[in-house]
Amino acid sequence: MRLLLDIGNTSVHWQLESSASCAGQASINKTRHGETWQKTWGNINRSLSAKQITSVMVASVLSPGTNKAIEHALAQEIAAPIIFYQAEAERLGFHNSYPNPEKLGVDRWLAILEAWHRQGACAVIDCGSAITIDVANNSGLHLGGYIVPGYSMLVQALHQGTAQVKVQQEWPSSLVLANSTAQAVNNGCAKMCASFINQVLLEVEEMCGDLAVYLTGGDANSFVELIQKKIIVDDSLVLRGLSRVAKDMLRGH
Repeated sequence: MRLLLDIGNTSVHWQLESSASCAGQASINKTRHGETWQKTWGNINRSLSAKQITSVMVASVLSPGTNKAIEHALAQEIAAPIIFYQAEAERLGFHNSYPNPEKLGVDRWLAILEAWHRQGACAVIDCGSAITIDVANNSGLHLGGYIVPGYSMLVQALHQGTAQVKVQQEWPSSLVLANSTAQAVNNGCAKMCASFINQVLLEVEEMCGDLAVYLTGGDANSFVELIQKKIIVDDSLVLRGLSRVAKDMLRGH
């Protein structure tokens, strides 16, 4: 059995799959508060039989020090190779546009690789702590992307940088002109995010033509009605991409 871990800033997705299983067949499990690794690992470890695991692949956006602690915790329980995967120049016919490929966030790389394998030309919008947008053309080239503060980060920045704007973050029901400070902050930050996303999608459509648009991340469902394109919501892109890469890397092992 192969253990796959997608470790983000605020959650962990994990999947245990047999070496013969196909991508998409094994169930995906999710644990919130991924930054508290010891607690999270305890929850995961109780849910699987470590003796059955023959390999571990990890996609983590956390710091090198935290990843070392994670690797140590895994090694205490699992007597199997542990690979912390990084973005590559090329994998499975998909090409990285970064001059230093490993500098592309592994979550972004796996998500856009997976989306491209499903539908060709595509954009992946990850609405989490930050909003990232990555684009690929039909030929299998990652064209690049954007990273901007996410909705929650924008609201927090106003709280921290002003004396009078101290409001509770709450997702707005509409983006109309507001008549209270709380509404003005929440509506304004959501509108900034949505306007940015929609503008980028217009620009990349001119570049690539028609393309599939995937939406993922913790705030994905909140943005569904604000994006002026047909979209596919899928919070499993990174883990599915990791599964696809693992099968390719570990084929025959």
